[in-house]
Amino acid sequence: GDLSLGGVGWVGEALDPGQTVEVRFALPPSLEEVQVRGEVLPPKAGMTGPVVRVRFVELPVELELAIARHLDDQSKDEPRGAR
Repeated sequence: GDLSLGGVGWVGEALDPGQTVEVRFALPPSLEEVQVRGEVLPPKAGMTGPVVRVRFVELPVELELAIARHLDDQSKDEPRGAR
């Protein structure tokens, strides 16, 4: 999947845009599962199929900071020019 501060996306069967869903995922290093609400956005075409996109709604500040740290750590691990 693809995680950002604004939401998450993954290749899979499309959901109805506009509906509210619960999304669960785990962030390293704790791998403790978190659950957030999100709004389904229209799907985008991906290389291997449609990409389901969910925009986070009312993301707690602590979780937003944890996601930001995770994304920062991931970017440090990427080889130069990988983006």
